[in-house]
Amino acid sequence: MVGLPALAGALFGVALYLGLVPWLYVATVLGLGLLAAFTGRVVAGKYPVAAALLITASIVLNVVVMAAATAALLWTGLWVPQLLPVSNPETHKQAVAAVAGALSTFVGVLVTKDIESGKGQLWPGAQFRKAIETAFASENRAPKGDTKAWDAVYQDRVRDNGPIGWGLRARLQRAWILRDHLRSAGSRT
Repeated sequence: MVGLPALAGALFGVALYLGLVPWLYVATVLGLGLLAAFTGRVVAGKYPVAAALLITASIVLNVVVMAAATAALLWTGLWVPQLLPVSNPETHKQAVAAVAGALSTFVGVLVTKDIESGKGQLWPGAQFRKAIETAFASENRAPKGDTKAWDAVYQDRVRDNGPIGWGLRARLQRAWILRDHLRSAGSRT
């Protein structure tokens, strides 16, 4: 599942480069992803289940970023040779390879590594974790230490056979634990 956004983004990027997908569509998907991520962070303290779903939907950001990176690399690979005015064909070939290699490496380190590994700030698990840590830091929402709710916010593993990690299922299970915490504490303010 982790490689799916990278694959979808790469295919989307090829379609984008070929003109099969308009840039307006990319901008719309980007806007919806940003809106989902922002709204998820805002509502995390009152509605953790909605936050988990919204932040998960923001995975489209990964697809859009990968698509833009793929389209840019395609453009670079196909158009850089025309932009480098070198008279010697062998030198021209090496210069093009150096520029394309440098840009590919830069994009790979900057963008795709986080997407393919399922970690980093573009990944919903990291976004959700940060959102609930921020939302449940306030006194009226903070779970007491050494409880399942506290584990759901601050630990990678929740006690009593609770969720492990920050994947989709674990995010939803954590969100339900926190929703129950809010209801039992009467802190839905």
